[in-house]
Amino acid sequence: MTDHGKSANDAWLDDMDEMAGQYEQESAERTDREEVPDGNYQVHVDKVELVKAKTSGNTMLKWHLRIIAPACVGRKLFKNHVFTQACLRFIKQDLGLCGFDHANFKDLPNHLEELLDLQIEVAKRTKERGGNDDGRADGYSIYFDRLIGRGSAGPAGYDASAHDRLSSF
Repeated sequence: MTDHGKSANDAWLDDMDEMAGQYEQESAERTDREEVPDGNYQVHVDKVELVKAKTSGNTMLKWHLRIIAPACVGRKLFKNHVFTQACLRFIKQDLGLCGFDHANFKDLPNHLEELLDLQIEVAKRTKERGGNDDGRADGYSIYFDRLIGRGSAGPAGYDASAHDRLSSF
């Protein structure tokens, strides 16, 4: 049998060595593993979707937000609205802030696209209910404070006039 180079096993091991090195390098370079600190941020709405909540099965409006200012730029935050009687007024308030003025929630699936590319000033607050022995928080809440506008997802979309409101706690 002629030797055509490395065996498949040797080639696989070489590939795994290379990937392991890349994995270690990327892990060392990532600084965004820590949680975004509580504070006020300007965010860009990257995605809005209606899904079923895993625990209750209720409909949930899920917001995918990307921070554009003043700190933690590029980091992601998520806001979930589970449709329950107790939450309807908060959902309606946030949708109203975003310009959704349709009288009926039944219209929402047809208008999700209108919520994309919005820029919103938000407050991020960590929930600490206690009971965690490991010192971790129980999650966080995102509160919509003000609609900035629609458009650029980059630094050009930053509303510099909001600087004093955006300082972290």
